[in-house]
Amino acid sequence: MKRIRFALNLALACLLIVLLSQNVYSQTTKLTYKVKGKTTYAVDIVLSSQDGNESVSPEDYFTYEDIYFIFKPSVGSSKKVFRESDITDILAKVTLTQSQNISQSKQPKYLLNDKGKINRIIVAYPKSGFVAYEKFSFSSGGYFSDKIQLEEKYLENFKKYSDLLEKAKKQYESGAYNAAFSNYLTIVNDGLNSTEISSFSFYKSVTDKYIPETVDYFIDQSKTKYEDVNAKFEADKGYKSLSECGKVMDQIQQDAKIFDGLKKIDTPEVKGILFKLNDFIEGLKRTSSENTTLFEKEKMSFLENKSYDDYKFRVFIDLFARMILFKESLSLVNEIDVIEENRLNKFPEKKKELLKSWEADFQIYIELINQNIRTNGHILNDAIMENLNNLVETQRQPYYEIFAAFNTMKSDPEESKSHFHTALTKCSDESMIDYIEYWLLSHRLTENQIDPEFLKQINEGKEMINKKRYSQADNLFNQLMRMASGFAPTWFHSGEIKYHLGESYSAERFFNKALEIYPHYIAPRKFILRIFESDSSYKQYLENANKALGKFDIWYFNFHKAKALYFNGKYDETISEINDKCLVKNPWDLEQYYLLGDAYFQKGDYKQAKTAYGKILDINPYLTDTKKFDERMRRVSKKMEEKPAEKKEEKPQ
Repeated sequence: MKRIRFALNLALACLLIVLLSQNVYSQTTKLTYKVKGKTTYAVDIVLSSQDGNESVSPEDYFTYEDIYFIFKPSVGSSKKVFRESDITDILAKVTLTQSQNISQSKQPKYLLNDKGKINRIIVAYPKSGFVAYEKFSFSSGGYFSDKIQLEEKYLENFKKYSDLLEKAKKQYESGAYNAAFSNYLTIVNDGLNSTEISSFSFYKSVTDKYIPETVDYFIDQSKTKYEDVNAKFEADKGYKSLSECGKVMDQIQQDAKIFDGLKKIDTPEVKGILFKLNDFIEGLKRTSSENTTLFEKEKMSFLENKSYDDYKFRVFIDLFARMILFKESLSLVNEIDVIEENRLNKFPEKKKELLKSWEADFQIYIELINQNIRTNGHILNDAIMENLNNLVETQRQPYYEIFAAFNTMKSDPEESKSHFHTALTKCSDESMIDYIEYWLLSHRLTENQIDPEFLKQINEGKEMINKKRYSQADNLFNQLMRMASGFAPTWFHSGEIKYHLGESYSAERFFNKALEIYPHYIAPRKFILRIFESDSSYKQYLENANKALGKFDIWYFNFHKAKALYFNGKYDETISEINDKCLVKNPWDLEQYYLLGDAYFQKGDYKQAKTAYGKILDINPYLTDTKKFDERMRRVSKKMEEKPAEKKEEKPQ
């Protein structure tokens, strides 16, 4: 008995669901239009064609300017036919009610039965005032029908979007998930701007089922892809597998951008899947960051623990410094740019020191440094900087100071400039000095808020000089000097042009003008020293070296003073300048030992000369061009052999 009752209840529940679902889009309703005593007059109202056919196709419906309904006596109504007076007095005045009452657009059309009686009428309402996707009812004399609603097939956009939905479903089933999602999103987005579209019965399924389903699949597929490449990295801890992880993660993030359009959909289901997607992406980022940190920690331990005694360490640090320092034009300083790999080609001689077997490793370090620049705005991490600071006494060039200048460039420009100034004090490499000064000048230009367009023209002029288009460059800098007479670089570059044209006296005048404006300017002083050295004007050479040192006490000017003293025959002072000034600032430059040895040689102190020359291969045992070294050693050795012989000949006398 219980089973029978349960079955009946289940059947009734199912029937109720069917009836309710049919009522959602019921196009038939009943209206009482007159009550006389105990007699009730009612009509059944059914959607129809303009000819009274109760089965109207959507295609026909869309061609009508009006919406048509059949009014017919209800089952159980007192009369099965209409009186004409009821039609004209009552039924012709029945209104269609939504947010407003809509009157009939024309007189009802009578339909007769086989006895010539009116048993149906066709009633028309204007579509212009009718909202097809909203429920509506009919009213007359205070009586109202139950609300009904048109089937979706009679809605203007239904076919378009139902077809789009079916297309998206098929795409999803065939594995074209991005295309499927794109079509789902089109439906939803259009629904956000159209109440009709959002009213479709399938609209909620798109937002609550199909879209989350697609995103969920994307997450699962992406997770599998990343886990595959990440497993390789966990196995070999190699750069190639780490890069592959990065590429896959980047692609996943790029592909996930298609879901950005979901952010404006305010449903729990969409919000939930977006949270899951974001959590997944953030998890990938964390894993990627941890992998990079692990790889970098293992890789960077070489730079954190080695010293300049290790040739590979020395070559790598030198090239890192040159590549990050490289600068041939003025600019406004905002932040550090990443190191372009092709910049290595700017240093062909130094590149030769990079062994073939080290090239791949070197590129990895450049990428890790670039990653550090992008992430932290730093060149090298604290552990490496601490190691370099501990190795300052053995560094060939001011590498620590250069890296420190870049590490503080964004956070503390004043400290950055201070490090650059210290680097200039120690630097013995002329090209590195030029680059450092370009950075310092760029700092000054940034502080003075120089017009970027003016700066652009200066750099264009510099490029003309590099290409030996001196006449064109001269015309440009003549204009720029007139535009900004107090701007030192324009005067310097004009002097540079004169120098290259062989007009050294004119060049000196322009250089001195640049120095009046900016006394710490190194480049003009370099050219002035070069002019007097090449002209063998050694007295003026020495005077200008002293002037330069009066403004900027750096190794470079000390070394040129030592050369000037040597050319003036002041060998003791040359030796003192090198020992007391040059070697204190930078004991690693080879040229100063040649000069020191030459000064001792001229004094006749051949033993000290040989000792000075010998330091050259002590400092750089990997020196490839040893011709100059051999010539010096041969000359001093010969003199040392001759000197004892001379003394032996003198004894008998």
